[in-house]
Amino acid sequence: MSLPITPFSPAEVSAAIARLNVCKAPGYNLISGKVLQELPPASDVLLTTLYNSILRLSYYPLLWKFAQIVMVPKPGKPAHDVASYRPISLFPIPSKVFEKLLLKTTSVRCGPFPPHSRLEVWFSTRPLSYPTGASCCQCDRDKP
Repeated sequence: MSLPITPFSPAEVSAAIARLNVCKAPGYNLISGKVLQELPPASDVLLTTLYNSILRLSYYPLLWKFAQIVMVPKPGKPAHDVASYRPISLFPIPSKVFEKLLLKTTSVRCGPFPPHSRLEVWFSTRPLSYPTGASCCQCDRDKP
């Protein structure tokens, strides 16, 4: 049996929000990083309560699991070809803040994740990309 995850503090939440890249596109709910950064300090306490409730109840909000899919054209590729587009998933920014906090907590407790492990890729803050010359369709077909 493992120990429970330590609850987040308002300082951790406000630090995670301060580190958000305001140039990133928001998800379907249109709450951007800039909106979260401009909220009054009392909202950090409310977000901390929300995030700690997620940990306590072991319930991740269903709507945070939905993403807005945007097809981005690859440069220099014909527009009529399906392989000429790259799908980008835009998740709600508050869910990304929670994932970053959870990654930090689990990394401190368990040590850093091995490179390219499922958790490291899932919680990674850098964008995922396909191998040179490959599209998402090609990568999916090559999987065993």
